[in-house]
Amino acid sequence: MAVTLALTACGGDGETATGLSGGGAGTFGDLQQLVASVGDKAEQVQSVKFDAEMTMLGMNFTMTGQSRMDPDDIAMSMTMSMAGQEQEVRIVDQAIYMRMPDSGEPGKPWQKGDMSGQFAELENNASMAALLESYNPRKTLEQFQQSGGTITGSEATTLDGQRVTLYTIDIDPVEMMKASGEEMPAEMMSMMESLGTIPALLYLDSENLPVRMEFEMNMNDMVREAAEAAGEEIPAEVKNNPDMLTMSMSQNYYDWGQPVTIEAPPADQVSSTPLEGF
Repeated sequence: MAVTLALTACGGDGETATGLSGGGAGTFGDLQQLVASVGDKAEQVQSVKFDAEMTMLGMNFTMTGQSRMDPDDIAMSMTMSMAGQEQEVRIVDQAIYMRMPDSGEPGKPWQKGDMSGQFAELENNASMAALLESYNPRKTLEQFQQSGGTITGSEATTLDGQRVTLYTIDIDPVEMMKASGEEMPAEMMSMMESLGTIPALLYLDSENLPVRMEFEMNMNDMVREAAEAAGEEIPAEVKNNPDMLTMSMSQNYYDWGQPVTIEAPPADQVSSTPLEGF
C-alpha cells in the first residue's frame, strides 16, 4: 500500500479551531475538491524535495529525495537507509540507476536499466506510473479519493512555525488496494480487513501544497490472522511487544517549485551488468 501517512498527536497554538469548517477560509470539506486543488498546484510548481521516516518491527527506515514533475523532463532521486544499509535510486533521461549493497562490480556500484519503453507507454503502464508517482503526494491523495476516503476533520494550526491546515482523512486499506489495481488473494483480503479504517493526517500550507503526511497502523490482528492461516506461532519477541507491530510513517515535503539537480552517476561508476526487470 503506497501510503505515506502516520497518525501522530498534534497540538494547536491557542488559536486552533476544530471541525470541518474550523480551518478558516478555503478549508476543504470534500476530498475530491482538496485533491483537485493540490493536483493543480503541484502541476504548476513541478518540483519538490521530501524526506520520510517509517518504523516497523522495531526497525527504522529513512528516506530523502527530490523530484521534478515536468512531463517533458521527469526525474527523481531517492536515498533510503534501513538496518545500517543504504540504497539509492535515480530516474533521469528515461533510465533508472540503482546503487545497492553488494550490487554492481568493484569500483562500479551503480547498475542501469533502460526505461525508454516504459516512458513511451507511461499512460498504459500502471507499475511504471506508480514508481514515478511514489514520491508525489498528489498520487497518494488520488488513491484516497478513489477508494472512498473521507475528510472527517480539519483545523488551523502551526507546524515547525508555519501556519497550516491539518486534515484528518479516513481511509480503507482494502479499498485502496483495489483502487491500485493490484490483485489480492481472498486470505489477504481478510487480513487487510482486520486493519479497519486508518486515520491519515495531511498538513497543507497556505498555497494548498502538502507539507506533511502521516499515518499509524496497528498490525497486531493482521499478523495474528496470518500466523493462524499458516499454522505458525508468532515469535515470542513480537507477541510480548505489541508495539513492534505498529507501523508508522511520516513524510515531509518542502522547497516546492525550487530547482532540483538530478543527474546520472558518472559513467565510470556504472556497472556493465544491466539492471534487470526494466
